Amino acid sequence: MEGLKEALRIRENIAALQNELARISATAETPPPEGASAVTGTGKLPRQIGDHDGPNPSQNFLRRFEKEITAIAGVATALGIISGAIGLMLTSCQLSDTRKTFEAGTVYNLQKDGRELAWDIKKNSPEAYDYIFRYIATNNYPETTKSNSIPAIAKIIQFYSSVYNQHIDGVLSERYWPPFAAEICDVIRRPPIATYWTNKIVSGSFSPEFKQFGLNCLTNKSNH
Repeated sequence: MEGLKEALRIRENIAALQNELARISATAETPPPEGASAVTGTGKLPRQIGDHDGPNPSQNFLRRFEKEITAIAGVATALGIISGAIGLMLTSCQLSDTRKTFEAGTVYNLQKDGRELAWDIKKNSPEAYDYIFRYIATNNYPETTKSNSIPAIAKIIQFYSSVYNQHIDGVLSERYWPPFAAEICDVIRRPPIATYWTNKIVSGSFSPEFKQFGLNCLTNKSNH
C-alpha cells in the first residue's frame, strides 16, 4: 500500500511540474506590446543585458530538459506502481503463510484435545470407556453402565460438534477435514453412541447440518 501511495504522490508532482513547464513556456513566448518605447513610462532606462529580463537560468534548464524530466518522472511512476504491486504480493504471501501456520496449530490442538478427552474418560470412568470404545455386542451390559456412560458420550459428541463447526466456519479447511470426518463417523457409528444419537441428538439442539452429518455416517452415505 505504501508503494501505491508513493506512486500517486509522484504522479501528482509530475502533473504540477508539467503545468509549471507549460506556464513558463507561455510566459517566455509572449511578445512585448507593439510600439513599446525603449524608455519605460517611468523614465527609467531599459534593463541591460545580464539583468535577466527574460527567463531565469532555472527556467531555461527546465525548458531545455523538459522531455528528459518527464521521462524520468514516468519511470519513477512506473517504479512506484511496481513497488506497490510487489508490496501487495508480499503481504498476500505473508497472510497465506500466517493462515497455514494458524490452521496447522488448530489441527494439532484438536488432535491433542481429542486424545486428552479419551484419556480423561478412561482414567475417571473406565467402565464407560470400555462400554463406549470396547463395546462387545454379546455382552449384557447393566443399565447402570449404560446410564453412567451418558455424560461421557455427551462430552464426546460436544467435542466433535465443535470440530465440525470449525470446519463449517472455514477454520479447518478441506485439506485437513477428511481425516477428522472419518474419525467423527467412526465414533458416531459405535453402538452406544449411535443409540444415543438416535434417541437424543436427532431431537436435540445441535445444528441441522451436524445432525445430518451424523445421520449420513450412520447410514454410510458419506464421511463428509
